[in-house]
Amino acid sequence: MGFRILVINPGSVSTKIAYFEDERKVWEEKLHHPIEELRKYSNLTEQLPMRKEIIIESMHRHGLREVELSAIAARGGLLKPLMSGVYRVNRRMLDDLSSMKYGAHASNLGAILGVEIGQPYDIPVYIVDRWNISRYTQRW
Repeated sequence: MGFRILVINPGSVSTKIAYFEDERKVWEEKLHHPIEELRKYSNLTEQLPMRKEIIIESMHRHGLREVELSAIAARGGLLKPLMSGVYRVNRRMLDDLSSMKYGAHASNLGAILGVEIGQPYDIPVYIVDRWNISRYTQRW
């Protein structure tokens, strides 16, 4: 068996997850968050336990356990401008995402959820950001 990767993409009213073995998508699921449920939380960070729980429940329904993962990839979130690419999540990044330093959006929760799920098993967590800063810097 090759690489086993969980992908997490939080949005405003759903969290999309997928599981890959190497480059082959094995399954994907869109986890809906009813507006009534989201209204219980005064900010995005308070949603973390709820979103983490339903991600883990979905994984287990599909027969996947956290310890089996090789890596977790998450949507990048609102961070300082950076080149498109894949970045290993670090403490500074987590601080910026959780403080909403560069803006508040559900995508900020992706890396945080990845770390909360993967850290107990020493699973590396990455963000994948397709933002292309070069097309904006060309104007300057």
